[in-house]
Amino acid sequence: MDTLMSKPLYAEPEGASSVSHCFTRDGSPQMEDQIRQICQWVMEGLRKIVPLRKLQAVLLGGGYGRGEGGVFHDKDGDILYNDLEFYVFLSGVTLVNEKQYGRALHQLGDELGKRAGVDVDFKILSLAKFRRSEASMFYYDLAVGHKWLYGQEDLFKTCEHHRNAGNIPLSEGTRLLMNRCTGLLLIKDRLRSGTLMPDFATRNLAKLQLALGDVILTAYGRYHSSCLERGERLKQLQALPDFPFLEMVQRHHAVGVEFKLHPTRSHFSEKEMIELFNELSNLALKVWLWVETRRLGHPFISAREYAMHPGNKFPTTKWYRNWVVNMVRFGPETAMREESLRYPRERLFNTLPILLWESISEHDLKLMDYLQEQLMTNANTPEGLVEAYTNMWEQVR
Repeated sequence: MDTLMSKPLYAEPEGASSVSHCFTRDGSPQMEDQIRQICQWVMEGLRKIVPLRKLQAVLLGGGYGRGEGGVFHDKDGDILYNDLEFYVFLSGVTLVNEKQYGRALHQLGDELGKRAGVDVDFKILSLAKFRRSEASMFYYDLAVGHKWLYGQEDLFKTCEHHRNAGNIPLSEGTRLLMNRCTGLLLIKDRLRSGTLMPDFATRNLAKLQLALGDVILTAYGRYHSSCLERGERLKQLQALPDFPFLEMVQRHHAVGVEFKLHPTRSHFSEKEMIELFNELSNLALKVWLWVETRRLGHPFISAREYAMHPGNKFPTTKWYRNWVVNMVRFGPETAMREESLRYPRERLFNTLPILLWESISEHDLKLMDYLQEQLMTNANTPEGLVEAYTNMWEQVR
């Protein structure tokens, strides 16, 4: 792995060359140096917030940490496009550290984001929790693709289970699909209200195009941290007997890879945008039902049938952990409800398919009662239900 700052704390990056590509595939030297400067600002800011005795490691993750950050080619030169995601490993209990340092790190991210021109995000972790946590797509991407600002690779020497993509459970692919389909729902909601911004739609549709293929790869244990490698692996998949839409997924995934590496402003007309939205929405439903049928071992034939199916959609989660998380997220009034023993994210899976792919009428009392109960809201309009959904999504995604 490339090392930016693996020796003394807050030291200048050693060997930083403006001609080598560290964060992007083909960004300009000026862009590469800009990211190095932001990394230096991060370390300088952390020095004022976190005591040295608490700091275990600092990593740049995300696309730029994997060396595949987005490059937006502007007439005045290359500029950053993706968020910059920094991971701060601190000793001690993560919840306590988040309460103690979270606000200051959020403020630092806001300050640096204004200087960088893109969002700068911080996430607090601990090495102990990272080492003992079960495999996930998030931990895999972080373990395999990152740049060290502080610390060195041997800190991950007992984390080999995070480096094996075959360990990623299919529920992680489902989670990715849920997040990207939430973006699709927001496009639908803004189309309905006439407030859709073309660049917002283009970016979220491209993320979905990429995710549709990534979910298929996850199902076959073929996921990879590099989007280019994922593209090659998806091309190599042969026709799937129970999934006749593979060629369409492959085509959209290739478009998503290109956009991730070289994002552009929206060039679609309104008619073209709506056509692409409808095509991707229909394809996403097919992928959703295929993945969930495979994951849960139950055939689902429609969005409504899936959403309202009474079976536990996250059967491997521990009921007592679910109860605690529901109490923390939704308050003590949920303690006596049967749903409090279910994984809180299940509420999103019980409502998103209906909001996105079904027609909602206030006269369909059974459906309306179900949505209101799941989203814990009195809203009875599509706009109000989407707002309740997005508020919950922000809490438990």
